[in-house]
Amino acid sequence: MLLRIVFLISLYSLVFDAFSQKVPEYRFDMSGTLKGAAIGAIVSDVNDGTTLYSLNGDLLLAPASTVKLVLSAVALELLGIDFRFETSLAIQGKGEIVNGLLRDNLIVKGGGDPTMASSLFGNDRKDLWPFEKWIVALKTLGIDYIGSDILLDISAFQRWDVPASWAWDDLGNYYGAGPSAINYADNTIRLYFDSPSIAGMPAILTHTDYTAPGVEWSSEVEASQVNRDLAYVFGSPWDKTRIIRGSIPVNRKNFVVKASMPDPEILFGEGFKTELKSEFPGFDGEVLVSLDPLEGKVIEWHKSPELSEVCSLLNHESVNLIAESLVSQIAYRKTGIGSHEEGMILVRQFLKSSVINDSFFLEDGSGLSRFNALSAQQMNALLLYMQNSPNRDVFKNSLPVAGNGTLASFSPKDFPGKTLRAKSGSMTRVRSYAGYLQCTSGREVAFSIIINNFSGTQQDVFTEIRRFLMYLRSNY
Repeated sequence: MLLRIVFLISLYSLVFDAFSQKVPEYRFDMSGTLKGAAIGAIVSDVNDGTTLYSLNGDLLLAPASTVKLVLSAVALELLGIDFRFETSLAIQGKGEIVNGLLRDNLIVKGGGDPTMASSLFGNDRKDLWPFEKWIVALKTLGIDYIGSDILLDISAFQRWDVPASWAWDDLGNYYGAGPSAINYADNTIRLYFDSPSIAGMPAILTHTDYTAPGVEWSSEVEASQVNRDLAYVFGSPWDKTRIIRGSIPVNRKNFVVKASMPDPEILFGEGFKTELKSEFPGFDGEVLVSLDPLEGKVIEWHKSPELSEVCSLLNHESVNLIAESLVSQIAYRKTGIGSHEEGMILVRQFLKSSVINDSFFLEDGSGLSRFNALSAQQMNALLLYMQNSPNRDVFKNSLPVAGNGTLASFSPKDFPGKTLRAKSGSMTRVRSYAGYLQCTSGREVAFSIIINNFSGTQQDVFTEIRRFLMYLRSNY
């Protein structure tokens, strides 16, 4: 009997030791691609917040687009999952209709909707286009002719004040497009080039998909044997001159280079004017922009998809315009003034009061700013906070899974189903990921990894991070 008890005690000790044994600490190879790089990484159990792995977890680093994960979480908490951007069509004055003729101006009051006429949701989304239902609303009132102008009220948002820390070579490109109270078609203009068969010869800018009034395009683009789009658009949001430099592949027809759209509200107004001209004979009103609020009788609304869907697109496709529009929208809803600067103050205040206890730096909502600095631990604090939020499921479902969106490079064979849900971030010498990982043991962990100033390629760093995540999945 005594021997049996001793045996059972010994067996229990062996089993206990096996389960309590620490997982060998993962070590990054710092001799090659990561030599001289700064790495911050942390892994936590989502159920109790226990830190399972930490490497420089409190080191403040540039996180790039993983900032969108932070911004989407704050937007869901402050605006709510059912929030929709709203744009209204109104009639100024009394709105009298005499023999089918309306002489009072039409007012479009913008609410900062970044989804209007967006192609990012798919080309079959008619609900993103307001013009058809607005025309129906006008005709329902008995209007056959319109003898007035289109007034665009963009007072909801302050004129886009580009963060001073954004890089000059970002501003003119599509991903540097800033928000307006009236956004249109992702605030993007597509430039079409034909390139010769000889490298070094000029490529020809043949046309654009929208005519931006007053904008001059000056091309210095050349053909190249490099099979990549290496053309960049330069120009500030406040001038009308855009210069395109760099190269596109040789022997191409209608090669697309995407630029940020100056004054998107003007192109929206011109698009609405074209629709009105086709439906109301003789309409030839002007498109005028007002920075001051205008009053009128609202006859129809246009609403964006719910914030839950907007945040899903934000995190899947890493859309800077949506992120910065949400920043200004937070300020508009809380203060009545859609100021990007005020919006960032509110975002930081929320994080400091609810999520992050120590110092961090956050200059924008998209992650383009090199002045952003967050630690892996702070990113994980946000992930753990959202794990206990009523908006948890919407937030987690907004993150792409392996093989999709910004996680397209991860194989679903390595991370099947929804075992990996995360947001990526990258810019020159920056690579980061943050999200949730379901381990083979059944444990779910929150993880954040930020790498700055590496000497290798983005692909090399991605390979290192993929190896790290596969190690976590197998060992935790």
